[in-house]
Amino acid sequence: MTDVCIIYHSQSGANTALAQAAFNGVLQVNGAKVRVVRACDINSKELLHTKAVILCFAEMNASIAGGMKELLDRVYYPLLAHQKILPCAVCMSVGNDGSGALRVFERIATGLSLKPVCEPIVIHGLADVVQLQSVEELAQGLTEGVLMGIY
Repeated sequence: MTDVCIIYHSQSGANTALAQAAFNGVLQVNGAKVRVVRACDINSKELLHTKAVILCFAEMNASIAGGMKELLDRVYYPLLAHQKILPCAVCMSVGNDGSGALRVFERIATGLSLKPVCEPIVIHGLADVVQLQSVEELAQGLTEGVLMGIY
């Protein structure tokens, strides 16, 4: 079983950088099993075999962009049937304020039993070194919580 699965959708590379920073954060925790995967390359069975997820995605037209929205639509009913509560964190690189995408995510997360365990990180444009460090710290904290059984 994977401890933390980092799932990302990125066309510009900005959210790929966030996923890489999250990966670096998970690696700081000894013994953690991590997987980084594009949203289009994961399915509901794989999500059932993970303890927590970090989702990195963009905003498009005040909603969740492309591949991440498609993933959430695709796994909705299969995950709903299992009623698994999955701790999660969200990191977004956006062009606007990200509030529309966060509202959509919150509604979907409630139905899917995704349990946000921290405030989302919303970055406007490309992340700088300090913002990438924040993503690393978020991932490290989530992973430590998973391994300690807090989540």
